[in-house]
Amino acid sequence: MFCTECMWRQYPSSATHSTAEYALPLQLVNNQTMTTWMEIFRTIIDRTVPPETLHIDEDDRPELVWWKCKKWALHIVARLFERYGSPGNVTKEYFEFSEFFLKTYAVGIQQVLLKILDQYRQKEYVAPRVLQQAFNYLNQGVVHSVTWKQMKPHIQNISEDVIFSVMCYKDEDEELWQEDPYEYIRMKFDIFEDYASPTTAAQTLLYTAAKKRKEVLPKMMAFCYQILTDPNFDPRKKDGALHVIGSLAEILLKKSLFKDQMELFLQNHVFPLLLSNLGYLRARSCWVLHAFSSLKFHNELNLRNAVELAKKSLIEDKEMPVKVEAALALQSLISNQIQAKEYMKPHVRPIMQELLHIVRETENDDVTNVIQKMICEYSQEVASIAVDMTQHLAEIFGKVLQSDEYEEVEDKTVMAMGILHTIDTILTVVEDHKEITQQLENICLRIIDLVLQKHVIEFYEEILSLAYSLTCHSISPQMWQLLGILYEVFQQDCFEYFTDMMPLLHNYVTIDTDTLLSNPKHLEILFTMCRK
Repeated sequence: MFCTECMWRQYPSSATHSTAEYALPLQLVNNQTMTTWMEIFRTIIDRTVPPETLHIDEDDRPELVWWKCKKWALHIVARLFERYGSPGNVTKEYFEFSEFFLKTYAVGIQQVLLKILDQYRQKEYVAPRVLQQAFNYLNQGVVHSVTWKQMKPHIQNISEDVIFSVMCYKDEDEELWQEDPYEYIRMKFDIFEDYASPTTAAQTLLYTAAKKRKEVLPKMMAFCYQILTDPNFDPRKKDGALHVIGSLAEILLKKSLFKDQMELFLQNHVFPLLLSNLGYLRARSCWVLHAFSSLKFHNELNLRNAVELAKKSLIEDKEMPVKVEAALALQSLISNQIQAKEYMKPHVRPIMQELLHIVRETENDDVTNVIQKMICEYSQEVASIAVDMTQHLAEIFGKVLQSDEYEEVEDKTVMAMGILHTIDTILTVVEDHKEITQQLENICLRIIDLVLQKHVIEFYEEILSLAYSLTCHSISPQMWQLLGILYEVFQQDCFEYFTDMMPLLHNYVTIDTDTLLSNPKHLEILFTMCRK
């Protein structure tokens, strides 16, 4: 089952991709050379994959050389079209080439891709990255009249049978949700997963088509409404319909034909599904609330219901993916709707407690950002629970920093950094409450000590910012002790962070000058650090 020719073609394809990715040397772009390459790519993409490959496990098929060749060839032509083949999107030196590409190659390549999408529509196997790159190419084709003319007769079938199918909840989603809901959350919020995801590419293609081609949106909305209004439809198709409509929210809220219907859509189709016995439908409904959080509500009762249902999903739902989506929806509603902020004021404590619980369990950076934004929205209410919140955040930070896989997982670094920013935000919120700040100081010093002990250099900027916030109004004996510790670290590996230290050092000089002058050691430390 080994194909020497396919393997041979994979390597020049990879090399050509590197060229197209960064810059296309114009001296290489003569018509004859480019035509030869484009014909090779078209042939690779169009080549039939041997039927015996279907005997191989589906998870392993994308690694077969036939699909890898197609993936690389498609990646190149999609990138060429995006960066160099779209008149209006290119710099002056590539304008002539872009017109030549569009006139000479774009339609021929697109014809092969329409064939691939039809194979997927007929339930034939297509590797996910090949499908994703096909969507990326068509996303460029929608914009240009020559490629749109070819695509237009097929766009309804593509939208309803291919894009919609890709955007529905699938068996592999259900399997991951049931076996490892925390990994499900990580996958859904991972921007690197999005980059290679057919679902994200399908969503982008649909958005572009609905925005640029007026006939696409009404037909797709009618298709989705038909699914949502029929109680006998497969719930997974209802998830797909909600996914489609939520993805088009930005367009729908600007179109006079649709924007006044969206409140009724939420009332009739989203609110009931927030109470569904299927977790994935509750999560999707929260996601749709988030997408339409800027909607201008005409009926205040509907806004209240939206906020109450999001809060209920956050606090009471037993499924963690639902709670995460509810957190994002609730925060977005509060930020976009003044009245929603008022509705939730009495519930700030349980909401913040639940958000902290979610972060502790999932280590999700998006929820950390929600906490930070909620602190800014409810600064007065947060002051009364600031110590408990900071203690919880410090425990989560310590757990992350001391976990075995910390250095191997970039997501954990981002999340830990978000926690430090959140604590800094809390310090800013309570800066006028001296007794609270004093309690927070002890917690923050433990965090600072942990980072310095473990020499986690990527957090030095954040802990120096915490120390600065703790010394803006007064400087305690413990914070003076920190100066000596920072000096020792500075001697070892902190020299390049002197710029980040300067605001803190300025506080030592100006906020408590008497203590500074009373101890020659303090003066010596500051002088030595500045001299270096």
